[in-house]
Amino acid sequence: MTEPATTAPGRPKWLDLFQAFRIATDPGKIWTGFLGLICSFALVVVCGAVLVNVGGSSSDGAGRAIWEHLRQGSVEDAGTETLVQLELAAEGAVVDLKNIEQHLFDDGLMAAVNDATVLQELLLLVMGALLVAWLPWALFGGILSRSAAVEYATGRRVPRKEARAFVLGRYPSYFWPPVTLLLLALAFLAGIVLVALASAHVASAAVLAVGLYVSLYVHLLVKQRSRSGLWATLAALVPLAATVFGAVAVWGISGVAGRIVLVLSSPLLFLGGLAVALLLVVAGFGRGMMAATISYEGTDAFDALSRSFDYVLRHPWRLLSYTVMSVVYGAVCLSVVVFFALAAVLIAVLAAWVGYGESFAFLYGAPTVCPVIDTLIVLLGCLVIGWCLSFVQAVRAIAYALLRKSVDLCETSEILLEAGAAVAKPPGAGTPSQGQP
Repeated sequence: MTEPATTAPGRPKWLDLFQAFRIATDPGKIWTGFLGLICSFALVVVCGAVLVNVGGSSSDGAGRAIWEHLRQGSVEDAGTETLVQLELAAEGAVVDLKNIEQHLFDDGLMAAVNDATVLQELLLLVMGALLVAWLPWALFGGILSRSAAVEYATGRRVPRKEARAFVLGRYPSYFWPPVTLLLLALAFLAGIVLVALASAHVASAAVLAVGLYVSLYVHLLVKQRSRSGLWATLAALVPLAATVFGAVAVWGISGVAGRIVLVLSSPLLFLGGLAVALLLVVAGFGRGMMAATISYEGTDAFDALSRSFDYVLRHPWRLLSYTVMSVVYGAVCLSVVVFFALAAVLIAVLAAWVGYGESFAFLYGAPTVCPVIDTLIVLLGCLVIGWCLSFVQAVRAIAYALLRKSVDLCETSEILLEAGAAVAKPPGAGTPSQGQP
């Protein structure tokens, strides 16, 4: 049992961030972070294997080689092949970026972007892997966030079963906020591209706009007279097909009109770029607020998005200061955790050395004297990563509570609890006596 979030008079509230180490250093939370890491990694591997095998002979040779190593049980060879392919992909991406940079302000920019196949494939793979990994982590990360929020607000450690039930009942709210931000950013980016294309091919865009309007009018007119949606759709396909052929026929016609349209639409391009940049900033700095919002308030994804925008835009410097303090404090705490993990490994190695009479040369690349030591090192490394994930969620939960207190004047102990949707009482709020109203 721990004490709830209280602050002594005159004590800065940001010092509560230092409670993250105590909250995160819990075997249940570390194990949850470890399981989330394993599940996310396993799902990415499975989806990659499915894509490689579904592609058949047309699949990437490197991907098939990695999958063959895994299927044969050679994890080390698969890891080596993966590192080699990542280095090659990084080198190709750097070459593509340099090529784009050279043509950034001339007419060869679009050709350079189209030729950047390695960079395009790498971006698609990274985005796909992040999305797949987010599917299980939205659950495990939500459990860590809920556990840290309840412990900080009420001073009690919530059972994992209770936190899991809370998150499962609100899984879409945990999953959708960051995905929605990225989808909105892509939508604005697509809108910018469409405006630019319409400016470069203004005649084709005009034909397409008029044709779509005529097709819609024909659809509504025929449907109103025939009372048949099928006949209305078939009738609308005729002007729509003519529109497509007409747009293709005048695709190359632009001239002075296209430049005029581009100049007139330039404010829309700048506004769209500003919207994309704003969404990416909120996604980067406010994503931690989203899970914490659901964990504290028990609301929906819209509330998580709105609070993230509000806190990032209204208190950016406060949020930045919390982030910097959390990074510095987290680095110190991580060094302590790594020290104890290494001490445990070295003690186990010393015991193995005493039992087997071998030297410590295997630590530098020679075969190990005992497979148990290898397993122990891998497990301790994964548990250290699990602690890091737990610490990050704890810091985010505390930072959200502090920002909420500054913006909404809510006590840090106010949190939605499962039992009858009760809210924890603020510190020092006792039961009124009989003489009080």
